[in-house]
Amino acid sequence: NLIKITINGGIFDNKTIFNVTGTFGTGKFGFYNYSQESVNYQGFTEDEVPPVPEPASMLLIGFGLTGIAGLRRKFS
Repeated sequence: NLIKITINGGIFDNKTIFNVTGTFGTGKFGFYNYSQESVNYQGFTEDEVPPVPEPASMLLIGFGLTGIAGLRRKFS
C-alpha cells in the first residue's frame, strides 16, 4: 500500500521524490527515464506487510468462539 522512491547521491541526496499510498493491483512496476541515459537503478527493496483481517472475518471468528464456549457450558 506504499510506493516510495528516494534518491541517494548527487544534489538530491536522500531526498524522497515519490511517495504514494493507496491500493495497488498485482502487476509490474516500471520506470521511464528519457532524459538521463546513464542512470543506474539499484537497491530495490520490497517489504511485505501481513494482511489485516477484515472486520467481517473477525466478527465470524468471534461468533464461532462464542458458539464453542456455549456448547462447552451446555455439555459440562
